Amino acid sequence: MVEYLKEHMDTCNLGLLIIFASGLRIGELAALKPGDISDNKIRITKTEICYEARKGKYVYEVRAFPKTEAGIRDVRVQDDFIFFLKKAVQMASGQQWLFQKNGERMKTYQFQCRLRYICKKLNMPVKSPHKIRKTYASCLIDNGVPEDIIISQMGHTDIETTKNHYYYDHYDDTEKDKIFSNIQII
Repeated sequence: MVEYLKEHMDTCNLGLLIIFASGLRIGELAALKPGDISDNKIRITKTEICYEARKGKYVYEVRAFPKTEAGIRDVRVQDDFIFFLKKAVQMASGQQWLFQKNGERMKTYQFQCRLRYICKKLNMPVKSPHKIRKTYASCLIDNGVPEDIIISQMGHTDIETTKNHYYYDHYDDTEKDKIFSNIQII
């Protein structure tokens, strides 16, 4: 998936790459402005919300604060992905929002639809941006990132939220056998 996004880089695919690199919530991504990016950090202070204004009519708007109080944070991105942050800022030059199309801010549903389309194109099970976020959290935990850094990256108040709702065992049997062969129990 990541290779496909890199090879077919447009504004929407660049946004999806940034979710892979940062674990951002989709609403946080859609609410970013170019000034929220500096070096290897993404400053999260707002999010997009969606609500039904009247039957069948949905409104997407940016709320001036994130999902939770812990959501106000600086999300760090690995050196390998700094290029994509710089590319997004470059592509957004002169725009109000980091991700715009035809002069309009891109909405969460546009990223979701694109991800669904790519999954189908690549004959993969269809995944949501939230699944990317779960994979990101699982990778942080599996790589021994300190818990306080994990909760800061994820915008959570405690590690139990991350472990109970975001972590999943993605090791295959070969990897599990290798891990268990290196443990001295008795």
